[in-house]
Amino acid sequence: MTEENRLMTGVFEKENYCDSLVVQDRNIITPKGRAFIRFGTLFGNTLNLIFDESWYKE
Repeated sequence: MTEENRLMTGVFEKENYCDSLVVQDRNIITPKGRAFIRFGTLFGNTLNLIFDESWYKE
């Protein structure tokens, strides 16, 4: 979302908004729609799952 659109909606606080594809804050992980692979690998690592990350390509 562009900064102009964020300002227009009036919903997002500038100091709290992060434009990263995936954001993790302790046990909360939030992705943008196109970051599903990065989200999945981060989610798996957070749960201490064993998998081959090199199998997933972005």
